[in-house]
Amino acid sequence: PSAHLEPANEDYWRLIRAILTSRLADIVERYYRSDQTLKEIARATGCSESRACQLLAKAIARLRKELPIATREDRG
Repeated sequence: PSAHLEPANEDYWRLIRAILTSRLADIVERYYRSDQTLKEIARATGCSESRACQLLAKAIARLRKELPIATREDRG
């Protein structure tokens, strides 16, 4: 899980759900909020583990593009 998403901050999660499709938002929440493994996510969503990984990567790429989140490099 990433500190960038700050699971306790509901504003982040509302924004994530507004940006992503419901499927992608569900995968992100399962991974970062519920600490589910990709295998668990795959089982719950009916896709393969590799597809769950691809969808998580797609969601993260979209969020990085859409959200002004500081990267580790930005923090110095």
